Amino acid sequence: AYTAALIYLRRAQSLHSHLRVTEYSVHRLFSTALLLATKYLDDKIYGNVYYARVGGVEIEEMNSLEIEFLKVLRFDVSLDYDGFFAAEQGVLKACPLSDVSDSTDSEVG
Repeated sequence: AYTAALIYLRRAQSLHSHLRVTEYSVHRLFSTALLLATKYLDDKIYGNVYYARVGGVEIEEMNSLEIEFLKVLRFDVSLDYDGFFAAEQGVLKACPLSDVSDSTDSEVG
């Protein structure tokens, strides 16, 4: 869901070049993108109350952010496999912990 959230943020910025991520908006934008990604991808999801609490906003604001973000995305939360895979590979390359599974496997046993 994190990769999808990043794709949604990139898509929002490409559709609306005036959209700026600042230190004051980053947690709201990311938690909203993550909420949408989770609802799109996962079978079992947490409700908006959970994301509001984690995002540090009131439930009313989380609900409003969800609707506004959907409008920004033109209600298109679809993901294509190639774009998702490319974004996921970019995240894994940028993440210094991407080799954890390999090192953990070799240490066990």
